[in-house]
Amino acid sequence: MGGQAVVDVRPDGPERVPAAASAPEPAAEPTTESATGPATGPATDRAIGRRLGVVTIDQIVSGGSNLLASVLAARTLDPSQFGLFGLAFLVYVVAQAAGRAMLCNPVLVKPAEARERIREVLGSAVLFGLGWAGLVAIGAGAVHPWDGRLSWALLTLAACLPLLLLQDLGRFLAIAFLEPAVALWLDLIWLVLMLVAVGGLAVAGVHQLVGIMLAWAGSGAVAGLVVLVRWHAVTVRPSRAWLGDTWGLAWRFAISFVTLQVSVLGLAALVRDLYGAAVLGALLGAQLFMRPYSTVDVAISGSAVAEISHQANDRAFVWRHVGRITVVATVVAGLNAAAMLFLPDVLGRLALGSTWAGAQHYMAPLAAQVVLLALTVGSRAGLVGTGHVDRLTVLNVVFIPVLLAAAVVGAVWGGPLGCAWGMTVGWVFAAVTWWLAFFAAEGRGARSTRYAYVGRHSQPG
Repeated sequence: MGGQAVVDVRPDGPERVPAAASAPEPAAEPTTESATGPATGPATDRAIGRRLGVVTIDQIVSGGSNLLASVLAARTLDPSQFGLFGLAFLVYVVAQAAGRAMLCNPVLVKPAEARERIREVLGSAVLFGLGWAGLVAIGAGAVHPWDGRLSWALLTLAACLPLLLLQDLGRFLAIAFLEPAVALWLDLIWLVLMLVAVGGLAVAGVHQLVGIMLAWAGSGAVAGLVVLVRWHAVTVRPSRAWLGDTWGLAWRFAISFVTLQVSVLGLAALVRDLYGAAVLGALLGAQLFMRPYSTVDVAISGSAVAEISHQANDRAFVWRHVGRITVVATVVAGLNAAAMLFLPDVLGRLALGSTWAGAQHYMAPLAAQVVLLALTVGSRAGLVGTGHVDRLTVLNVVFIPVLLAAAVVGAVWGGPLGCAWGMTVGWVFAAVTWWLAFFAAEGRGARSTRYAYVGRHSQPG
């Protein structure tokens, strides 16, 4: 291959370096994995399946830990303090989402580069976390005249936030490096420490908001320290190198996140304005029954992006893996949808109480949406894993007005239930366009890994 150039096609700008001639590399064994990614074969397929299973368990533990934290806070605090805990937790969720867009998702797309520059990745996470901590601390000072309890809760969160974001990044690093067991351990450490801390507060008779915040966020901060130990970066310094070099990916992921939140809030506002809070509550209550598949969807998507990123140039592997995860996701979604359609009234009332009477009318359109969401998981993971994040970003932006228009037309046609079916039509549009985009992208090959990456500290060729 002498005389050709190795090109870094990162969105933030190409860098052309002469490639040295080299002898052909021997073919890898079909059932082993190499440092550059998984090979193909039955053994590798089983390994991929095991990793997907571990990622799914980790996602269940992570989501369950957040739910358990809210339950423990509700049982420990009075209603007013629990409401303030919810506000502080929402601030964390926003910061976490920003961190995933700016740091975690680029790691999934560029796993080899992230491993090579692990200290820069962690240094950027520290810098990003310190920035968010400063913003939260300023917010804490601003709300102090209004409510001192919330102010102290936010200050507690600000003190722990850099390490909390490191804990979340550590999970994504483990998935990107095909070591999902590390992600599971990080979440288990947080869960166990939180249970011990909250139990200690209960024994001591402490029922204060700051105590609960410290027990929850402090436990996560300790897990964040484990991330630094795991990747031998305890002395890492804040750095903007990784953030700067992956900005072309990061802002696209950020746009996708913002569009998702806008669509959720826009639909909620639309339903609230048209039909009132009771109908909105019924619709949101029905959406809770989509959670089992949603948990699996997050796990499948993250794991699939990591697997595809390692083998983005192997079109046969990409197609096989995209097809495999689509089948798995659709089967799980089908089971979730069947459970929604045939849920006994007694279980519905047990879960939602009086809200079930209204929520049960929306189970059919939401069950259809679950299946449609599953049908898109392969195309979404394929686009991101092969580096075509820009296409997915454009589709996400286009999806919002289509979804809102479909919901409005449905509402005019059939009231609240028609509105829900209109949203389902919007998801049909998403499923079709995302697959068409994937077919078109695959015709051009993988973008982010089509050429060998030449890192900042690498030698040519």
